[in-house]
Amino acid sequence: MYDDVLIATDGSDPASRATQQGLSIADDVGARVHALSVADVPAIARDSTREQVRADCREFVDAVADEATARDVSVTTAVRDGRPHHEILAVADEHDVDLLILGTHGRTGVRRWLLGNVAMGVVRGARRPVLTVGPRAVDVPRTVDRLLVATNGRPGAAAAVGHAIELAAAFDATLHALSVVDDADTSLSVVVESFEKQAEAATDAVASRAAEQDVEVVTAIERGRPHEEITEYVGDRGIDLAVVGTETLSSMERFAVGSVSQRVAATSPAPVVTVRRTN
Repeated sequence: MYDDVLIATDGSDPASRATQQGLSIADDVGARVHALSVADVPAIARDSTREQVRADCREFVDAVADEATARDVSVTTAVRDGRPHHEILAVADEHDVDLLILGTHGRTGVRRWLLGNVAMGVVRGARRPVLTVGPRAVDVPRTVDRLLVATNGRPGAAAAVGHAIELAAAFDATLHALSVVDDADTSLSVVVESFEKQAEAATDAVASRAAEQDVEVVTAIERGRPHEEITEYVGDRGIDLAVVGTETLSSMERFAVGSVSQRVAATSPAPVVTVRRTN
């Protein structure tokens, strides 16, 4: 399923957990790992500062390489200078990777549901799926037994559904198909019933597609705020990996913050794969 995966690390705890998840996936599917750390140093910094940051980055990727070698996973390492999300995307293109993996520090206060700047830039700019490990994902599993895909039946979710089914088949995992009826802004029963029918159709469609690949599926419909219900479901059901979709962002939309997929990635107690719809 994956031939090449990119693990971006800054040596932080979220990055270390992302590394463990990435190496487990690479080990399971036989993928090559490309370990990257970016030296983000101001242009006015002293040479000694720049050299120290690069040395730290080299230690970070060497640590990934040591763990990969211990698992008999093929690995390359690189240290780049520049803005982290730009360099991550550039290296992903250079190696034609199938999956990008990184930790995110998230935000605090009223912006706690947003991804950190680097992760946000990568998710928005990547043409490939991006796996993020947020600050709440503290117990990253070594195996993936329970997958979740969030679906509303719209085009933006279609790519995520397909990817989730492939993952479930590759890991022999149970796939949970969840659709959330957002009834917060309406009390009209006829509207809510219409939303519920759409949700049922969306989850049934996932079950039908998954059956073609002999993937076991559990369908569920919840009511409430989508990102809240998705993250709660992940925690309550012991989901190991969640998959969400996002539309290609237009020139205006790419400045918006707080989308469902972004909020799920920032607050999920499990790693999240964001799959972008590209056409």
